[in-house]
Amino acid sequence: MGYVDLSSALSQLDLDDANADDEKDVALLAGIDEEISRTLELKTGQKWGGTATPSARIVDRKSNNYGDILLLPAPVRSVESVSIIGDSPETVPGTDYVLWNVTKSGDAYALRRIQNGYWPRQNGVDRVVVTAVWSDEESGTEAPQEIIDAATFVAVETFRQRKSSPTGEIGPDGLTMRPRNPWNFETVKESIRRHNTRPIASF
Repeated sequence: MGYVDLSSALSQLDLDDANADDEKDVALLAGIDEEISRTLELKTGQKWGGTATPSARIVDRKSNNYGDILLLPAPVRSVESVSIIGDSPETVPGTDYVLWNVTKSGDAYALRRIQNGYWPRQNGVDRVVVTAVWSDEESGTEAPQEIIDAATFVAVETFRQRKSSPTGEIGPDGLTMRPRNPWNFETVKESIRRHNTRPIASF
């Protein structure tokens, strides 16, 4: 299930999911919902719904020197455990690191060692295993209303365009033009901006 408010979209498009005559159009809308929702996840770097389940990812540092900052391959919402594997294995206590480079929504792009600790250098052997709830995985919470509204608007516009112009162009031969892009509407762009997991400085 995506982020489109299907009941609202069906109403705007005058479709009835209980009407056999609308079956193909309802299926088309469901497919558009899936496409739009996946695009929103890629644009924001976030995923809503489902169950928030920690998963482990191996993180390699990109420096040949030891350091206290570990850049993550994707932001995290929370960290369950951190360990170092390789020649110098270590279980890192939760009191020895903090979330770092945190976004407005609380997603962290890095972990910083404290208590005079450091992360291993890049040597092809020592690696860090971070078990966390990652921002690009299911959050266990419903999508914000702004995201639902944006997804619904884009889905309805996309449906109308595909029904009226399967080729992606409108107008007579020689005077064709591409229909308006619903992703360019300010309300949609603002919703994506507000929920984008862009890092901000930590102090």
